[in-house]
Amino acid sequence: MVLRHNRHYEEEVSMSTITIGVDLAKSVF
Repeated sequence: MVLRHNRHYEEEVSMSTITIGVDLAKSVF
């Protein structure tokens, strides 16, 4: 249960990082 929660958390973090990266890319380019 803990591992599943951590995995879900990591997926959310990766998605947030990708979203931020896309926003920064749009701002720069």
